[in-house]
Amino acid sequence: FAPEPTTAATSTITAPMGPTAIKDVNAVTDDKTRLSYWFPLIAAAGLPVPQTKIVRVSDDDMALLYPFVLDQEGGPEPWHRLIAAIKSAAKELPGPPYFLRTDYLSGKHGWVETCYVADLDTVPNHVSRIAEESEMCDIMGRPWDVWVVREFLPTIATFSAFQGMPIAREFRYFVLEPADYGTDVR
Repeated sequence: FAPEPTTAATSTITAPMGPTAIKDVNAVTDDKTRLSYWFPLIAAAGLPVPQTKIVRVSDDDMALLYPFVLDQEGGPEPWHRLIAAIKSAAKELPGPPYFLRTDYLSGKHGWVETCYVADLDTVPNHVSRIAEESEMCDIMGRPWDVWVVREFLPTIATFSAFQGMPIAREFRYFVLEPADYGTDVR
């Protein structure tokens, strides 16, 4: 079974994490490399994109999640809210499987332990591994306060690597903002 690639864009903020848990994703523009910044731009441009759900963790919950996830200190309530929110978002998409990532990274080299989610019961393990990857990817780490669940698009892989990750031809599109190129574009 190989589902057809989806060409319609869906960008949703899923909010089952408490009254202060979700913030307007459009306000998350402190860094243009965040998916929550650039994804709405490419979706609005009409480019084909996988169906996508965005889950934002509140500042309050993140303050509790850091010590719980990284050092097993504190209570599990914010962790349970995060896992429930990610699972809820995934259930609105075609799948399984699903592709899971943060605003910045997916930990794709850990494929079956990180971004490739074949079973929703394994989401806690995937979240933990991606959070760990996020903390280790740079001297200061990368934030993992925004989670992205995406429809998994089938590929025609020429080979696999990194725990079974399919390696296929890839195309990347870059969308410039009008201020970046002026109004007279030829």
